[in-house]
Amino acid sequence: AGCGVGPIVLIAACVAWMFKSALDAGAHGIIAPLISAGEGAETAENYAKFPPMG
Repeated sequence: AGCGVGPIVLIAACVAWMFKSALDAGAHGIIAPLISAGEGAETAENYAKFPPMG
């Protein structure tokens, strides 16, 4: 991001491969749809981590 702004990616579904693909492409942040409870947020957090943490 040449303007001092980090790239944010909107993914279509809360699935692991979409998180990994966005992060591999250089996203600094991800907007994931339909996360409304703590369990969903925890799952999304785990998807956004690379091994051995995720």
